[in-house]
Amino acid sequence: RSYQFINVEVLSEDPMLVIFRDFAPDHYVENFLEDVGELKMMEQKVVKRGQENVSESSPSRQANGTWIDHTASDGVARMFRRAMLFLPFINFSNSDLWQVLKYRPGGHYAPHHDYISYSSPETYDFWMKTYGNRMATFFLVLQPAQEGGGTVFPELHKAVHPSRGDVVFWINVNYTGEKEEKSSHGGCPVYEGEKIAATLWIRMKGQHIFQSASSRLDIRELMQR
Repeated sequence: RSYQFINVEVLSEDPMLVIFRDFAPDHYVENFLEDVGELKMMEQKVVKRGQENVSESSPSRQANGTWIDHTASDGVARMFRRAMLFLPFINFSNSDLWQVLKYRPGGHYAPHHDYISYSSPETYDFWMKTYGNRMATFFLVLQPAQEGGGTVFPELHKAVHPSRGDVVFWINVNYTGEKEEKSSHGGCPVYEGEKIAATLWIRMKGQHIFQSASSRLDIRELMQR
C-alpha cells in the first residue's frame, strides 16, 4: 500500500484552524483552473442583514465568482475525490457546490462568519433544511496574489498566506452546534496579481465523527482515522 504525506500546519486547536500544505499537486490545480476558466464570474454579494434569503452588493465584499458541481468536469471531480480520500473524517457529499472566487487588485472580503444566522426556522433555505448549517470551511488556493490577498482570523490573531495548492480548513461551530465566534475571518486586499480560490462549505448533517466528538476536536487524532 502506498502513502502520500501532507504537511499539516496547526494554527489553532480551539477552534480548529489548520493548513494542509501542498494538498493538491500542481497538475491537479492546473486541470481545475482549465475546467473553470471559461465559466462566467459574477459579482459576489452578501446576505442582507435581517433578510437571510436576500443578497445585496456591498463594499465589504469585492470579488467575482461562480458555483460548480462537485463532479461537473474531470479536473473538478478529481480534486473533489482527492479531498474525500485525504480527509476521510469529512462527509464531503454533504457540502455546498464548489464556489470559485477571483479577487483582482482591490478585491477583498471584510471579516465575517461562514455560519449563517437565521432569525427563525421559517427562514431556512434549501441547504439549511436539507443539510444543516456550515459546520466547516475547506478553502483551496488555486492561485495566490502576487502581493496581498492573505486570509486573516482577527479573533485568533492569525494571518495566513497560503501557496498554490494549499488548503485552509477551519471549524465554524462550537461543540453545541452554534456559531463559533472565533471563526470570524476575512480576505485581505489584493494589491498585485489575481487571487483565485475554491471553497467547499461542509454542512452539519451527516458529519457523524464531529457530532460524536468532544468539545475539543483534535486534528492529529482525526488524521489518523
